[in-house]
Amino acid sequence: MNNEKILSISNPVLTDSQINDLARPLIGILEAFYQDPQNEQSFQEWLKQQEKHTSK
Repeated sequence: MNNEKILSISNPVLTDSQINDLARPLIGILEAFYQDPQNEQSFQEWLKQQEKHTSK
């Protein structure tokens, strides 16, 4: 039984319903964030930096 618990914690399997329940609160937060053009621009700049670091 302990092995089963370790496996489920280290490799969780979520149902579609659980994923939706976890993601739903983020929708409003993301919409509010991206309504500000400065936030979108900052994100795009951050993303470019991340892509540079991962391509090395």
